[in-house]
Amino acid sequence: MDIVPSTFTSAGLVEALADKISGSTVEIARSANGSNVLPQGLESAGADVHETQLYQLEKPETAGQSVSLAIDGQLDGVLFTSSRTVDHFFEIATEQADVTELKRGLEEAVVGAIGAPTARAIRDNGLEVDIIPESVDFEQLAGLTVQEVRNRASNR
Repeated sequence: MDIVPSTFTSAGLVEALADKISGSTVEIARSANGSNVLPQGLESAGADVHETQLYQLEKPETAGQSVSLAIDGQLDGVLFTSSRTVDHFFEIATEQADVTELKRGLEEAVVGAIGAPTARAIRDNGLEVDIIPESVDFEQLAGLTVQEVRNRASNR
């Protein structure tokens, strides 16, 4: 069965599958950092859910160059591909400086989010989101962000 949810979120996937999975066994292969929305929603819809955690998102010890550039106002754009990357970005900013400095450094930058959950995490940290692609597609996110950076540069 091929299903594409109307919204690219765990809740959207649950909504798309809810009336089709009662009595089914469902395997979820995903990050160890995923929320409980998907497995709990599928179980509530009557599925027997098994989850395999394939990877874990961790902040590398050497991370931080992009945060430093952002604090210094040297980024024209910044793209976030998961809520976890947003969390790590702001954790590093807190370690390196002050989140207020980060926000000030990103005032002119184009901020892109891969989807609604990532955009929510960005907003929860006090930044505005400029770009969210229609589908969860990095190429589209990157293209739209570059286009907006060029538009802003030509209007200066």
